[in-house]
Amino acid sequence: MSRGLGAARWHRLTPENLDAVRAGLSPRALLNVWPDLDPDVAAVLAALPEEGAVEFVWEAQDGTISHAIVDDTEYQQLAALVAGARAACALPLYLDERHPLLCAVLPDSDGVLRAVLIATRLLAARITKVAIPARLDSSRACARRP
Repeated sequence: MSRGLGAARWHRLTPENLDAVRAGLSPRALLNVWPDLDPDVAAVLAALPEEGAVEFVWEAQDGTISHAIVDDTEYQQLAALVAGARAACALPLYLDERHPLLCAVLPDSDGVLRAVLIATRLLAARITKVAIPARLDSSRACARRP
């Protein structure tokens, strides 16, 4: 996931698309890397919490990544919405429960990190300066890009 100007975009990273995704990032983009989506969408739906809200992320058959914030009153509608999805995951909404694999900020073209971020995000992610790796070590990851 990457964030810029309050917007979020999700990408499912693979060794084949990493360069294209990187090329689409702008300086100061905040990146959160999450574990790969689960191909067992039914199991992800069944594991949703009995109460509360989550951010639900899914990949449609055409490869489009979408996300929605839903609470327990909307689970039936969500199941209908994601019917036929290739893969999905549910992420907690509370900052103290959100633990991405990696958080990073893309530096400006001169290499200086000038991003202005919410202090709690910085503390939670423990970001100082993180470079985006030239190659993706794991075979797949799900990145949310705002």
